[in-house]
Amino acid sequence: MARRPVVFVHGYGTSERDFDPLKQGLVDSGHTPSDLHCVRYVSLSDEVSVRRLADAFEFAVSERLRGNSFDAVVHSTGVLIVREWLRRAPDASQRLRHLVALAPANFGSPSAPRARSLAGRAVRGLGMITKGDGGDFVSPWSEDFLEVGARLLHDLELASPISWDLTMDEIQTERWGRGDGDDGSPTTFVIGGLSEYGDSEMARRRPGPGTDGTVRIAGMGLDVDYLGLDLIPGTPEHQRIDFRPAPERMARPLYVIGLNHASVQAGSTDETDDVAEQGYAVVKEWLSDALTNEGADEYARWNRDVDAASAHQLERSYRSSWLQFVVRLIDETDRPIEVDWTMELDVDGHAIGAFERGAHTHSEDPSLRCFHLAVTDELMAAKEATLRVITMPDTKRFGYIGVGASPQTDRGASHISAEFSLRLLEHERHVRLFRRNATTLIQIRLDGTPGAPGSDTALLSFAD
Repeated sequence: MARRPVVFVHGYGTSERDFDPLKQGLVDSGHTPSDLHCVRYVSLSDEVSVRRLADAFEFAVSERLRGNSFDAVVHSTGVLIVREWLRRAPDASQRLRHLVALAPANFGSPSAPRARSLAGRAVRGLGMITKGDGGDFVSPWSEDFLEVGARLLHDLELASPISWDLTMDEIQTERWGRGDGDDGSPTTFVIGGLSEYGDSEMARRRPGPGTDGTVRIAGMGLDVDYLGLDLIPGTPEHQRIDFRPAPERMARPLYVIGLNHASVQAGSTDETDDVAEQGYAVVKEWLSDALTNEGADEYARWNRDVDAASAHQLERSYRSSWLQFVVRLIDETDRPIEVDWTMELDVDGHAIGAFERGAHTHSEDPSLRCFHLAVTDELMAAKEATLRVITMPDTKRFGYIGVGASPQTDRGASHISAEFSLRLLEHERHVRLFRRNATTLIQIRLDGTPGAPGSDTALLSFAD
């Protein structure tokens, strides 16, 4: 059976060489070596961004493949490049047929801010001197020496604007296919590891719990739920909630025990680690299966097999289940709010005390914030949840209000801008707020309100 060309896209700070074991596995399973193509890209230059890399990807694949269809195997940051290319390039969704994502950084990494720090630059520079290169086109003492890819790392922060925009675009356009190849949309497959790095590496990266050492396990899947809440006073009740569950047809990630963020791509360097060796054999087998998976029936079979295999692997790993909320606050004009804020969550009348664990506000866009929550059986059985949005304006002359806002919101620097209860129902009105090892996008709309004219907190009044 003829097989499509496969394009491999590596991650931040690594190179195409890390794909060598997987490429050999595909050759052993029947792929032709000349049809396996690896790209190499600059990731450490501070001028590089996901959008620019997506443009460069279009130039490269158009020149090499001449408009022919192909499959892509991506690792970590590579998934953002290909997803942005799908959004930007003409006919990209018709050309790309299968997307296999290994430990994808769909929603960034909690380690990205550390990599952008002065210490991160020093570590990167030392590594380049030691190894002789930076894994791409950067060499010691070049013009990019000590650069770490600052713009790319902004894109790789948790709750980054580009990850929000990409996911919303995919939800609105129903970007991902059903496996039958007839709808002009790529079919997605996700494979991720369940283990972390060693203690010293984890201490340096500080990714927090629920990760593979770099990215959050809950952020690997592309099957994302969306909840829109219009909390502006006066909005009709039937227009307040816009819930869009992830399509049932989309495959959940396959989780593999014994592999971390790096070894799920390149294999373990510890030859005595039998669990990692067995896990990598599983990755090779499932990768080959994904690239030859054709038709809706085969894709449905993949989904069933993944559900069973992942449940077994998660049980063996003893890892807690996590949920990631990516939340964006906008004003009455649909523009991002410009003040600091946070959110509280009560479930069935009880406050979720660990809701702030691992929370992150994007450094360049305060309207976006990411929350990380351990999922318990009690949460999965919850009937009602109450969200409170607390904004912290830096002036008494302006504030944000929504339903359930605290009184005199323009009198202090911090106030409850909105409080709203969601009934977690089944059937037609079901709002699925909690899922295990998944991400939910929440967009909340508030009304920006200046102080009243003539008051002592007025932002603007007539001079006479």
